[in-house]
Amino acid sequence: MDLIPYVPLVWLAVLTVGNLVAFLRRPGADAAAALEAFKTQVAERDKSTREEFESILADHTQRLTEIGVHMQHIPSVEQLRAIERALSGMEERTRMMGDSLRRIEDYLRQTKE
Repeated sequence: MDLIPYVPLVWLAVLTVGNLVAFLRRPGADAAAALEAFKTQVAERDKSTREEFESILADHTQRLTEIGVHMQHIPSVEQLRAIERALSGMEERTRMMGDSLRRIEDYLRQTKE
């Protein structure tokens, strides 16, 4: 059996299968390249977003620390009630002193006349 007449057919079949494989692989290779480009773009965006987020987080952390420092100086509810009681007591004493001063003033005016 002579195989020489079949050699061009075999080569034609090999080339056809090779072209078919290359043709079918092309969309997959394009999709893979597009996917890699997309991944790179997303990674860059995520990096800038992460840096922006970390900057905002650091700013908020600093603000909360400052608020905490100022909150230490704010009196508690019990302290405010004690201040209120002390001020109401002072108000009563001031009113009583005013009444006493008016009586003294009245007495001094009456004796002067």
